Amino acid sequence: MKKLIFLFLSMISLVALNSCDKRDDIQKDIDDLNSRLDQLEPMLAQLNENISNYQGVLDGKLLVMGYAVSENGDYTVELSNGETIKIYSGKPAEDLPLFSIADGKWFYTQGDETYPLMNSEGQQAPALGETGVTPKIRVNAQGMWEYSLDNGKTWLGNIGPANPAQGSAGVSIFTNVIVSDDGSSLTFEWKNGETVMSQTVALYGGLSLDVDYGSAPVAFALGESREFKVTQTKVENVVIETNTWGVKLDEKKIYITAPTVNVQGKEYEDKIVLKIFSKEGYCKAVIIPVKLLTK
Repeated sequence: MKKLIFLFLSMISLVALNSCDKRDDIQKDIDDLNSRLDQLEPMLAQLNENISNYQGVLDGKLLVMGYAVSENGDYTVELSNGETIKIYSGKPAEDLPLFSIADGKWFYTQGDETYPLMNSEGQQAPALGETGVTPKIRVNAQGMWEYSLDNGKTWLGNIGPANPAQGSAGVSIFTNVIVSDDGSSLTFEWKNGETVMSQTVALYGGLSLDVDYGSAPVAFALGESREFKVTQTKVENVVIETNTWGVKLDEKKIYITAPTVNVQGKEYEDKIVLKIFSKEGYCKAVIIPVKLLTK
């Protein structure tokens, strides 16, 4: 009888240990998925911003105002809306879908294969013109890529798992950028399957307004006024966009006054937008990031 009791208790222990092992495996899978999502979160914001700006450039709604090249050959392309597109010299390590436009429609490349990006009705999503849509991308709770063609109202899947790798240089939707010999245009290159696609856009250089405000965001106490040196090039007119901050601009300085009341009751960041126009009518947004303190 003692042997039977011992055997019975041993079987219970074995089941319990096996159950614990399975729970540990499930928890490890959950932890791994959460870790992948944490890695991808900052990349997704940049990727979605790049997709939108990329479409705006090819559709003629955004102008390329300038560019900078880092020591390792990475390009930062400056756009007329004050944002940038980054083109990395090395291939990103993440297994990210690479979005591209060909014949006015959206495609995506996963690995070495290229597929049409389809809407919920089984039609390929248009990219340019009045019917063009801008895809947004995310990773769902199961670790799978999803995309939206209606600004996040509905999400579609079937474009594979999200498996980011460590140590990537960054996220880029272009594979290369070429500056023309006379500096008047940039040519963006990307892959559509094995085919290298390209689009040449004019470079509207020279229009600038640089604000010497140091590190960002610039912190202000309630009601505080500060002035900063500015350098303007080919600026014909400036439109200042801000709701609660006081801003005055002359040829050499900008004067900023913070709100006297912090309606949020805590420190928060804001931005002052200066839209500058050239004599020819080219427009560029200059953004000054600011932070309002509680005292």
